[in-house]
Amino acid sequence: MGENRTIKEIIEDKLSYSTLRNIQKVIDYIVINPDKFSDAVDLSFSDENPVAWHTAWVIDHLTDKNTDIFKPFLNESIEHIKSLATDSQLRIYLRIINKYDIPEQYEVLLYDYCKELILSSEKAVGIKANAMRILKKICTKYPELTEEIKQIITELLPLNTKPAFIHSAKKLFEIKK
Repeated sequence: MGENRTIKEIIEDKLSYSTLRNIQKVIDYIVINPDKFSDAVDLSFSDENPVAWHTAWVIDHLTDKNTDIFKPFLNESIEHIKSLATDSQLRIYLRIINKYDIPEQYEVLLYDYCKELILSSEKAVGIKANAMRILKKICTKYPELTEEIKQIITELLPLNTKPAFIHSAKKLFEIKK
């Protein structure tokens, strides 16, 4: 792929039409050139779309195979989550963050933000489902929060007819519609 190319050039070239095969090519490049991973994380936080969310997608797939590579960037990612430019980036970063133990100093921030996301009428169901997964993780650690989240989700169910929302509510919080 050419080591003198930037990660942005590689992402733009390989993911101009996104396929899993092309994502794998970028992942393979980053595995061979791990010094490019930091650049990829920076690019994924940018507002240069669609390359930013394509890069987040690559990071998501890469962390499926190697969670250790992203650990040094977890805190920074949580700090930036509210400032992501697109819902695509947000959906992917919520999924990435959910792969890790949430650092204690970010539990309140994520709890409040994920609660805000599931209450939003503007956010897509994929964002809400990933937010519910993070809330479930926090509620598992702090069971006293579970009833509050169950009550919120129960009140939202009649307004959310999307199968992914209903499925997440039922599976994660054992809510019956």
